[in-house]
Amino acid sequence: MNRRFLIGIIVISVLLAGCARSQPETEVPNGEPYPVAQPTTPAEPEDPTQAPAYPGPGGIYEGPFLPQPGDEELERGEIFIETFTLLTMESFPPQFALVIRGNLPTPCHELRAIVDEPDTQNRIMIETYSVVDPEEACVLVLQPFEVSIPLGSFPDGEYSIYVNDGLVAEFTSP
Repeated sequence: MNRRFLIGIIVISVLLAGCARSQPETEVPNGEPYPVAQPTTPAEPEDPTQAPAYPGPGGIYEGPFLPQPGDEELERGEIFIETFTLLTMESFPPQFALVIRGNLPTPCHELRAIVDEPDTQNRIMIETYSVVDPEEACVLVLQPFEVSIPLGSFPDGEYSIYVNDGLVAEFTSP
C-alpha cells in the first residue's frame, strides 16, 4: 500500500511539473520584452460613482490620476512599470486605452499621469510618476497597481505612445 501511494505521488508530481510554464512575455514595438504581470494582490474595486473619462478626438486624459491641487507640497517619486497593454474598444470611431501595470514605492505614494495631445508626428506623450507626503510614516513595501488610461479616438493615421520618453505602443486609427 505504501509503495502504491509513493508511486502515485511521484506520477502526480511529474504531471504537475509538466503543466508548469515560464512567465510569458509581450513584445513592444521597440523590441524590448516586458514580462506579463502576474496578480500579486487583489485589485481594489473601482469607484462605481466614477464613470471612465473618454476624451473626444485627440483629447487629453481627464481622469483621477491627473495632478491634484496640493501636489506641489508633496514629494515627487518614481514608479516601477512592469507592463503596457494597448486596448482598442469595439466602437465607432475606435476608442483607445493604455493599461499600465507596475508598483508604487510604498502604499502611501499616489499615482499621477499626464497625457499630452498628439504632436505633429502623432506621438502621444504620457508622463507617469508618484507623489507622497514626506512627513507621513509608511511601511516600506511595494504597492502593486493596474490602471487603464483612456486615450480617446483619433483622426486617421499612425500613432506612437511614449511613457516617460520610452516608446511603448503603436497603433493605426482607421
